[in-house]
Amino acid sequence: MTRRHSRSNGLIDPVPVLEKLRPGRDGIVAELRNVRPNTPHYHALLMCLSAIDLAAEFFTGHSYYYLNPNPDQVGRNEPSDA
Repeated sequence: MTRRHSRSNGLIDPVPVLEKLRPGRDGIVAELRNVRPNTPHYHALLMCLSAIDLAAEFFTGHSYYYLNPNPDQVGRNEPSDA
């Protein structure tokens, strides 16, 4: 692989970055619960949520980084000290 295609300049530890995104993701989830389904606003919020979840999966390799093992419709991992 050439340097252009390698991840050598990528995030060394993505977890702190993903944790900074958690409040924004939580806000999107809260708004999704307040917006009527199948409207343009709902789909725009859902695309943002999907982008955050996809980034988390890309950087960590975990498909459900932000979700509990037993989540509700759109769940959340609680910090271990909570």
